[in-house]
Amino acid sequence: MDRNRRGNGVRDYTIYVSDNGGAFIAWQTNTTATSASFRGQVGHTYAFYSIARDLTGNVEAAKTTAETSTQVTAAVNQIIPTMTVTPSSKSITKKQALNVVVTVNGGGANPTPTGSVTLTGGSYTSVPTALVAGSATISIAAGSLATGSDTLTATYTPDSSSSSTYNSASATASVTVTTAAISSFTISDTAVTFVAGATTGNASTVSVIPSGGFTGSVALTAAITGSPTGAQNLPTFSFGTTTPVSITSATAGTATLTISTTASSTTPCNAANQMPRGFPWQTGGRAILACMLLFGIGGRRCRWRTMLGMIAFLGAMTCGVLACGGGAPCTPVVKPGTTAGTYTITVTGTSGTLTPTGTVTLTMQ
Repeated sequence: MDRNRRGNGVRDYTIYVSDNGGAFIAWQTNTTATSASFRGQVGHTYAFYSIARDLTGNVEAAKTTAETSTQVTAAVNQIIPTMTVTPSSKSITKKQALNVVVTVNGGGANPTPTGSVTLTGGSYTSVPTALVAGSATISIAAGSLATGSDTLTATYTPDSSSSSTYNSASATASVTVTTAAISSFTISDTAVTFVAGATTGNASTVSVIPSGGFTGSVALTAAITGSPTGAQNLPTFSFGTTTPVSITSATAGTATLTISTTASSTTPCNAANQMPRGFPWQTGGRAILACMLLFGIGGRRCRWRTMLGMIAFLGAMTCGVLACGGGAPCTPVVKPGTTAGTYTITVTGTSGTLTPTGTVTLTMQ
């Protein structure tokens, strides 16, 4: 740079600087010093020019090109710090966010590095994040990383306080990103075996197992979808107060399916179901009386014949009564219970548009 301008005499200078081809900005304003120390960042190129002002106030015309330039390279005594990149998880889905902790360590008795770190991975680039006590946490929003194996690269840039001690540095870590699982749930049941009419051992435990981060309320219903041929008095079902099942985490929820059946029964003999047999005295009595009257009518000439006929008739009637007296054998009334065999019970869980099902195998003995 020309430091010996004359004319009316140079009063002062304004020195302008450009960083890596950027716009020129004033670095030293209206200074009379002929030298100064400029602290740049390693790897950057800086360009300079000066604008002089004379003693009468005239200012040199503006310039569009540099009068000199220089590139800052690492000094022999600069330290390349040690870096670590630690993701909060090595595997995430597209629906999950990710926190990444980046540490920068100068080692030994060296001062704690200051400056910022930037994280990149595929098309993702974070904003520069300032180090605090040599560490920075960068949050990557869900969906920012591509599906597959992603390499995260953290780059450290020292600030003006550390650039004379530390050089830039970088470190990497890998993260696997998978397609987000569909949020849903499955139904699992326990098989049941018992005797028709039993009120103990007649329940199945139904489990609602979430997947893909599912949470919500699941209403349960049950219906028979398979039964023995000609089955009668089919089982009925109730979940009572155990439905709906509330899922608030990855832990499965449970409900109790109570199965009600009908036991077979036999009604013993009684007056209502016993069929009478023997001589029908109410009807037969009238007939006997009529016959006796008929036999009693006639002339005296055949009276002896009439008497013989009546004696024979009464003897026959007496034998019939003695032989056929008493009630008929009783036939008990049997009412069938729930038909024995294997039943298939389908349990449906409903939550919004989701309707997964499970099956309970019921064996009636």
